[in-house]
Amino acid sequence: MGLPIVGSDVPGIGNLLAAGGGCGLAVEQSGEAFAHALFGIADASTRAAGLGERAREHAVGEYSQAAMFQRYDTLLRRLCTR
Repeated sequence: MGLPIVGSDVPGIGNLLAAGGGCGLAVEQSGEAFAHALFGIADASTRAAGLGERAREHAVGEYSQAAMFQRYDTLLRRLCTR
């Protein structure tokens, strides 16, 4: 089971969250907006569970050791066939 993500929409974070298939919520840069997003997730357990599961699937699919090895394998095969 994954955990939902809430992040401020600062350079890099908003893009990272968007790349995760909407797994996180990028909020404007204010404490009030951040708190609102946190309470919104805390008050909606079904939504939070769905966000958390998508976050986990994205992290495993993109950042796991197996995903890294697959990318290196693809890169090295392309370089060796040139």
